[in-house]
Amino acid sequence: MFFGLRRLKGALGVMALLWLSVLGCFITHMSLDLWAGLAMLPYLIWVSVAAMLNYSVANLNPEVEALDLSKL
Repeated sequence: MFFGLRRLKGALGVMALLWLSVLGCFITHMSLDLWAGLAMLPYLIWVSVAAMLNYSVANLNPEVEALDLSKL
């Protein structure tokens, strides 16, 4: 959504769902095994950084229009 369709704000919603999913995996893995949970931590951090970057780009470029798929 972010690159292909240029729907910057829609991509924020997708990133939020991904972050919640990874957080759920992290919590589940932590309850099963400490090392499995810690192995998920870098991914959770990376998704958080990517979401912040996505938010920054969307705020700095409010005039970007979504790609019109009918013109492809």
